[in-house]
Amino acid sequence: MAFDGIMTWAISEELSKQLTLGKIEKVYQPESDSLIFVIHTKDGRFKLYASASGNAPHICLTQREFENPQQPPIFCMILRKHIQGGRISRIAQKNSERIIEIDFQVLDELGFTVSKRLIFEVMGKHSNIILINLNDGRIIDSIKRISIDVNRARQILPGLLYSYPPSQGKTGFKEFLGLSVNDEESNHADIDHAVSVNWDDANDIMNKVGGISPKVAECICKSGFNMLKDIACQIESMSAETKVYSNGKKLIDFHVVSMDSILSPIKSFNSPSAAIDYFFEHKKETNSMQQAKSNILKRINSVREKLGLKLQRMQEDVLKAKQSDHLRLYGELLTANLHNIKKGKKTVCIVNYYDNSKVDIKLDPRLSPSENAQNYFKKYGKAMNTIKEKQPMIDSVNDEILYIDTVIDHLNRASEMRQIEDIKEELIDEGYLRIRDSKRKSHKSKPSKGSISNGKINNPLVFDLDSGRRIIVGRNNKENDVLSLKMASKSDIWFHTKDIPGSHVVLQTQGVDLSVIEKDFPNEIKTAASIAAYHSKGKSSENVPVDYTEIKYVKKPNGAKPGMVIFKNNKTIWVTPYIPHHS
Repeated sequence: MAFDGIMTWAISEELSKQLTLGKIEKVYQPESDSLIFVIHTKDGRFKLYASASGNAPHICLTQREFENPQQPPIFCMILRKHIQGGRISRIAQKNSERIIEIDFQVLDELGFTVSKRLIFEVMGKHSNIILINLNDGRIIDSIKRISIDVNRARQILPGLLYSYPPSQGKTGFKEFLGLSVNDEESNHADIDHAVSVNWDDANDIMNKVGGISPKVAECICKSGFNMLKDIACQIESMSAETKVYSNGKKLIDFHVVSMDSILSPIKSFNSPSAAIDYFFEHKKETNSMQQAKSNILKRINSVREKLGLKLQRMQEDVLKAKQSDHLRLYGELLTANLHNIKKGKKTVCIVNYYDNSKVDIKLDPRLSPSENAQNYFKKYGKAMNTIKEKQPMIDSVNDEILYIDTVIDHLNRASEMRQIEDIKEELIDEGYLRIRDSKRKSHKSKPSKGSISNGKINNPLVFDLDSGRRIIVGRNNKENDVLSLKMASKSDIWFHTKDIPGSHVVLQTQGVDLSVIEKDFPNEIKTAASIAAYHSKGKSSENVPVDYTEIKYVKKPNGAKPGMVIFKNNKTIWVTPYIPHHS
């Protein structure tokens, strides 16, 4: 967990420096497990955010905006009663634990000064925010009440004496480093006399030293004990740098201890709060995006599955109909041999005059020979009508599946919530997603905040070439339509992966003919094709075929779904997906 004892120390030192002697102006509770404190200090107004969420507990100064409920929750009202208007007298970490204590001096109803303490336990799913009365140590209330049914060893309920979480029997990292844990000056003289630990084994560090996360222990093993001593000095001097780390797809960690040897840093901050705020803001956005994607994919994949079953049944019907030539033959043979067949027979053996073979034909004994012949002709005619009627339906379903596949491809490649909202809007307009009746009216009346307005793409994805020409990419089907049918000039060159779902890509030629571009600037054709391959389902493949032609040969059939076009006079180039830096 990123929020270990060392990270808690770093943030508590920053909060102490920034907020001590500050006055609590307002308290909000935007969510059931989070709080916001607006604090006025001599250096200005600060906003402190604290979350006791089980999957994202943290505390930091924030620049984020939150929506607050019209009716404040009970714990929020209790905090307003007990600490709003109070002044912060102390902020400190409890020993080496993931606990931060904020003490307040508040005037009671009689005008006497009383002391209250807000305790932030940043401990994963056991995280909590607890308000206690310092005069008697009793709990006033907490953001999460813990009864005996939940935890027999430690209850958090109003009126009970507050007790700290049980110790794990480890030496805290501050004690290990010889640092004071009683708000006194650090004793650096004792650092070199720290407890002897096998620094080659991260598990051994974890078992002996408290307040150190597994990844930090791993980094200490790689870099040595001096790393921890250096970080302690930096935290005390407020010079520590906090880094945020990513695995290439999402944010995975942050820490004041450098973890460059095992993770990839993407951003550095001089303030622990800034790093924490950035991490959780973007992590929440990423989680929201993944949830939104998952919800849409679940519905749209269900639609695609139903379309696939429908297509399979129709194809089976057509295949069966195409194998019905024997019905016509039976009708012909019966008609040619009516005089040799008596009514009431269930079967008859007739010589096939096409190849002189013998054919056994089943008959309906209730019908005359002529009626049996007509019955076979009717069955044959019905089979031919099935082919005639269902082939257009098959083509239509195939087109619909192709459209769904392009939506899925765009959705999987969406990197911003706005892009996901655009796709959702498109699916609602096409009838694949429904909105509640209560939202339908507002959905139709409010102006779109999507990527398209006034027939143009807002903030399009653009790649500038050395020649001054530009390559523009559609990020969803509606953008594809606007790009190819409205924004592009007739001489511009249109690119799309061959028989693979993907984006429309346009190379703006500035009036230069395709033949001239191909002759004098072949790399521009290859670059645009590579970008089209990258923005397609074939992104992870090699030698992807990409069709290209002039925009004037790209048309949209009447009634076609968004992003669906037909084109001619195209050429095909095989490229490896590639994306240059874009402007």
